[in-house]
Amino acid sequence: MSSKSEDRIVREQGAYDYEPDDRDKPRAVGRVWLYRVLGLVLAGAVYLLLGGAELSADGRIVAAVATLMAVWWMTEALPLSATALLPIVAFPAFTEGTIDEATLPYADPIVFLFLGGFLIAIAMQKWNLHRRIALLTLRRVGTHPRRIILGMMISTAFLSMWVSNTATTLMMLPIAMSVLTLVVERSTTTAPGAASSTSAGRADAGDLGERLQAGGAVSDLVEDRDVRVFGVALVLSIAWSASIGGLGTLLGSPPNAIVAGYISSELDKTVGFLQWMMLGVPTVVVFLGIAWLLITRVLFRFHLDDVPGGRAMIDDQISDLGAMSQGEKMVLGVFSAAAFLWIVPGLLSNVAVLGDAAPWLGSFDDTVIAIAAGLVLFF
Repeated sequence: MSSKSEDRIVREQGAYDYEPDDRDKPRAVGRVWLYRVLGLVLAGAVYLLLGGAELSADGRIVAAVATLMAVWWMTEALPLSATALLPIVAFPAFTEGTIDEATLPYADPIVFLFLGGFLIAIAMQKWNLHRRIALLTLRRVGTHPRRIILGMMISTAFLSMWVSNTATTLMMLPIAMSVLTLVVERSTTTAPGAASSTSAGRADAGDLGERLQAGGAVSDLVEDRDVRVFGVALVLSIAWSASIGGLGTLLGSPPNAIVAGYISSELDKTVGFLQWMMLGVPTVVVFLGIAWLLITRVLFRFHLDDVPGGRAMIDDQISDLGAMSQGEKMVLGVFSAAAFLWIVPGLLSNVAVLGDAAPWLGSFDDTVIAIAAGLVLFF
């Protein structure tokens, strides 16, 4: 099998990771150690600089550890998850805190809520449910470039309400590359040096996604201005809509759940899944519309007609997915059941008659639902 074919297979499976060659590895290792030492030095500096402040020794250590973690997170001197475990070691070792106190936040219900959400997200990606949702949405909205961007934004925002923004973006980019490749294939000009014959032009366009995944810029690979602008708009629309969609639910983005947890602990008020969605979903709808208008009408204006063969391409990709597999049906069923339990019982409990007759409707715990959904996926 050629290396090009292997790269294409890896990309289609969503695991297109960069592997530095042997010449880059010593330099990368040296940089990582530089960041690790930098974090330790800055942490020590913070501890010393706070010596004159009205802070206890424990307070200064907490500030130093926070500085160390911030540097290591920003530079990825250690894996992000490994850095997150640092307080479990540092606080019992250097402060008067106990191991029980240090580990208590790691058992917060918010953590398990996200654990359940991550399990659902991994299952969606494994069985390509996200791809089917996106393609069906694109087929529904049509093949005009502006409508394609709208369809990508709707799909991305919806997925981002349940999956992390970063994971959603990574899942949607290969679909965007397929759409962009088709637009380039149908355009009259491609990058300099492209063959003018139809077959050669299509071969060059078919290779566009691979070159973009390898780090090529749209502006370098495409000569037609409108196609270039459309490509930039398409990619940015995914990033924007992933961030916007993350506002919709507690699972959409970690800050949402952190704020809900803070309100619960400090203000003694519960912000459940339904309560958050009542504010979050309208916010997503409004800002998604604003973002679409800004991208397509103000910031990145282009003049392209319906993409010839666009619907056929979408139909072909849906056909390639085949009928829904047993695993895909399972994930869809579990996801739908979890969403139902997160939303509907809370709505029904607000109805006076039903709330009085069935008080248990208001007792569904969001974290329990998330973990239960995650566990069912292992069956």
